[in-house]
Amino acid sequence: EDAAESAESAVDPTADAAESRVVTPVANAEVASPAAELSVGAAPSGEVQKPKKPVSAYWLFSQQLREEVTQMLKEQNDGKASFGDIAKEVSARWAALADAEKKEFDDKANADKQRYAAELLAYQKACDPVAALKKKYEALIPKRPASAYALFCQDPAVRQRAEQAVAASGEAATSRLLSAKLAVMWKAASSDEKGPFQDAHWKEHGVFQQKQRVWLATPEYAEIQKAEREQEERRKAAEAAEAARVRSENLTAKRAAKSEAAKGAAQQTPVKRKAGKGAAVSSPEATPKAKPLAAEATTPVPAAKKARRSLKSAAMIAEKGPQIDEKVLAEAAGMGLDAALRNLASRPEVVAAAKSSAEILAALQTSGGLVNPAKRSLIGS
Repeated sequence: EDAAESAESAVDPTADAAESRVVTPVANAEVASPAAELSVGAAPSGEVQKPKKPVSAYWLFSQQLREEVTQMLKEQNDGKASFGDIAKEVSARWAALADAEKKEFDDKANADKQRYAAELLAYQKACDPVAALKKKYEALIPKRPASAYALFCQDPAVRQRAEQAVAASGEAATSRLLSAKLAVMWKAASSDEKGPFQDAHWKEHGVFQQKQRVWLATPEYAEIQKAEREQEERRKAAEAAEAARVRSENLTAKRAAKSEAAKGAAQQTPVKRKAGKGAAVSSPEATPKAKPLAAEATTPVPAAKKARRSLKSAAMIAEKGPQIDEKVLAEAAGMGLDAALRNLASRPEVVAAAKSSAEILAALQTSGGLVNPAKRSLIGS
């Protein structure tokens, strides 16, 4: 364990309430009166509303004195009364108030706490049945033991040393400084110093585990588990219903948008009617012009395009096989040039040049049977 345990229970249980309370007397006349604050109304929709948290005795006292203090300060300061001045005056009067006079406000605050507890239980039963059951059986549910660090911070002797250390530094022993000092002391403590607190923690932990085993076997625990399952099912069902609602709204919005777009496109197309007839005729601007017939086209075909067409036709002819004169082929076979003749005659460039079989064989004889030189001589001739 180390000083990181301070996040678990570093709260100072003996700190003076005045240090943790923020003095916030209301500074304007529009704030509700204490009676109005204590009342809890139902929502117009009939849904159960979360109850308002209880107010403190000091808050009730500040509300009762607010107008009186504000008027007094305005008379003393040319009609001015700042929030800070009101807070200081109310705080001073509360500190000077006798215990017997404070009892009136303490009783009202306690009554409001009881009101809040009853309303919170009704709210939890309606909105959070699991929390309501846990509140109902809180006396049966085992409490987890305090950590070794928490026991260290709660030890009177340790706290006294921490207060003395803070005071020695010339600062007031506030709750925040005291908690910080306790964290430093725990981190610097030796194993022997931490030992008693760790032993106490594990001892309490063993007792907790025994109580926990007993609790898990009770019908009250089973009731809470059942309520948790039902509450989780309701939550999932509510989420599914909300998702379905959102999908339906999105689909409706998309359909409406498409419908509006279609209407807008129809309105943008002008229509004129024939005189004396109800038939509608599209305007010339909206009617696309017919494409000209091939016979009407006057654009000449470029020479390069003609050449490409010729080569394409030649390639198609070459795929089917060259047309070679049988006599020339027999003559080429006698020379051993029949394969070269077929190869050269099937070349698209030679086919496009429309050379005869005799001319192709002559070119092969001149090139010594070499196909490419023969092709060059044929195309260049």
